[in-house]
Amino acid sequence: MKRKGKISKLLLKNYLVLYCLTTITFIICFAMILFFIKNDSDRTVNNLNKTLQIMEDDYRKIDASDIIKLGGFIEILDNDLNVIYRKGNVEKYRKNYNKNEFFSLISEDNEIEHNKYKYKYMIEYNDRKAFFLVKALPMDSYNKLINGISDIDTLYIISIAALFYIIISVLSIYFYSKLTAKTFLNPLYILRDGAIKIASGNYSARITLDLDNEFGELTDTFNMMAEKIDSDIIKRISKEKKLASKATIDELTAIYNRSAGMQILKDNFKVAKYMEIPLSICFLDLDELKHINDTFGHAQGDNYIKTAVAIIKNQIREKDVFIRLGGDEFLLIFINTRYEEAEKIWLRIKKSIIKFNEENGYTLSISHGIETFYKNNFNSVNNFLNCADMKMYEDKKKFKLNRKKKKTV
Repeated sequence: MKRKGKISKLLLKNYLVLYCLTTITFIICFAMILFFIKNDSDRTVNNLNKTLQIMEDDYRKIDASDIIKLGGFIEILDNDLNVIYRKGNVEKYRKNYNKNEFFSLISEDNEIEHNKYKYKYMIEYNDRKAFFLVKALPMDSYNKLINGISDIDTLYIISIAALFYIIISVLSIYFYSKLTAKTFLNPLYILRDGAIKIASGNYSARITLDLDNEFGELTDTFNMMAEKIDSDIIKRISKEKKLASKATIDELTAIYNRSAGMQILKDNFKVAKYMEIPLSICFLDLDELKHINDTFGHAQGDNYIKTAVAIIKNQIREKDVFIRLGGDEFLLIFINTRYEEAEKIWLRIKKSIIKFNEENGYTLSISHGIETFYKNNFNSVNNFLNCADMKMYEDKKKFKLNRKKKKTV
């Protein structure tokens, strides 16, 4: 199926989302800075009012400490404009003001040079006590109070803005990398898991990735490949079964004979080595078959063999291969199966034999030896098979030893 989408469009979408979030965050941060500045401005205006509203009826009790801290001073004038009281850092002590000086003080542009600094003069009149209160502040201190930046200067504001910009930039880079990584990595992980399933022998595995972009096309291609592999394997298995039914089946038991079974073992050994998947085998030997043949005849011995084969067939899986090597020796091949799984299958067989003997008064017994090939732990098929055979003989020794003990008792 042709996909119309492009990964580039998806990345652009991620970028636009991130850009919107970054812009919104920056606006919020900027609004917070303005909010704090406004609050500081309101606070400084209140401080200005507190600094300037100091009138008292008794001018000697006027608290001019805030004005003095800012480098200013106060003077008290009587109705004749004589200076009768002063506080603050005043180097030029005058006794009085003439009318021209006084009118220039109360005019709108009342910046007067004093001690080499420009001062802002503010004058109040006390009606009850009949005196003028002259408040003088350096223009730079007055302007800072009026503009509301007494505590937060320009450099401080720029520093805060720069800090927020750095934080927003770092967060933007982080989240954009996460979004971008998610765009690429999640589909790759799904494709990887599907490939692992195919490599482990699960040829019916398919992946679902509903993306309208190049990853969607790759998904379709992957599923087509898996479908082809699955179809080829089914055909191969079907072909093998047809061939086996003609020339590879043991006549008595209807399972693979030695020549066919050994070829299947060699083929699967090569596949397991190449694919690096486990291959387990179980070497089986029917106990007491020679005794049954010698005592009751070969017909009864054949029945003994067919009974054992029927019980084993009922407990193994469809993909497992069952082989008669000859006489009383058999082999089970467990494809893509670890040792522990093979042991569990054998325990099922063993339980079925015990149950059969209890229900039919039979004495069927089988010795076994399990071995697993994985990551080149055996250098050849013969070595692999011999090790399983040796384990089977160890199990048979235990059987014979237990039988002797029972006879002695």
